[in-house]
Amino acid sequence: MKKAVLSILLASLFLLSEAQNEKFSKIVVSDVFVSTGFIASDYEFELDDFRLLSPGSGFIKNDFSGYKEGKGGYSDDNGIFSVQLGLSIRDQEGKTIRHNPTLKVGFSWLVGNQNGPVYNFTSKTRIDTLISSNGAHQLFLDSTYSSSVYMAYRYQNLLVDASLVYSTDSKRRFSFFGGVGLAAGISIKAKTVSNKIDYSRYFYSKTNDYLWSYYDNFLYNPPSDDYRTKNKNNFLAQISFPMGFQFRLSKKMEVLKDFHLTYSFTPGVSFINIPEIGSFLSGYGNWSIGLKFNVNSN
Repeated sequence: MKKAVLSILLASLFLLSEAQNEKFSKIVVSDVFVSTGFIASDYEFELDDFRLLSPGSGFIKNDFSGYKEGKGGYSDDNGIFSVQLGLSIRDQEGKTIRHNPTLKVGFSWLVGNQNGPVYNFTSKTRIDTLISSNGAHQLFLDSTYSSSVYMAYRYQNLLVDASLVYSTDSKRRFSFFGGVGLAAGISIKAKTVSNKIDYSRYFYSKTNDYLWSYYDNFLYNPPSDDYRTKNKNNFLAQISFPMGFQFRLSKKMEVLKDFHLTYSFTPGVSFINIPEIGSFLSGYGNWSIGLKFNVNSN
């Protein structure tokens, strides 16, 4: 599936680059951009949201009255891959390309993982008390049992994106850029995952408060099998403010002079609509590295 989507993206970009007929001769493809990176957002889903996303999950249906709730926090498994074309305008004579600004248009593949709240339960039990033969010392055999329930909403979205970017002179070794952009698209896959982890500890201690342990035996039960629920396709849109720098690999070598390494930080606002639970708004940050190739450097 991913290979097919990637093939469609590359084919679409190729057709767009070939669509420069005489009628649109002033608009040229000046650059090709490829980048990959990490994106962080937090839509703050609540337990009730996950119960709607995964109504059949026994873990999420659980009565959490004896549990402590912890915040799942920012999504921890998000990645993005982008392929874009840079469109520039020729001057009136048609000889020189104006690289500032550049309109970048293309596609992005976003893999998202939004953590939900975490629920933790712990109980402590005194199992036995050992007394020395002279009655001068005591050892306590204690046991603790802990249980944690995790939940997450995972999605993969195909986005169409466009951004208007201004930069300093890209013919120099280092150049800097900044701009504003938009992106929007639907999910190809969306699912909700939940599971449970249990573990126990048995140990001897000299005190009643479990602070001094002579012997510690940790019994860990492997996580339960994930309960997965397939969800309806979501819609995601972003307003972004890309900024960063470019490093030109060479000024003289013909093979390398049109290639730039790029690094960007892109803050923005992300909107997502999930049919089962509604709409959410979140700030986000995107850190990316990539490669830029000058197709037309005139």
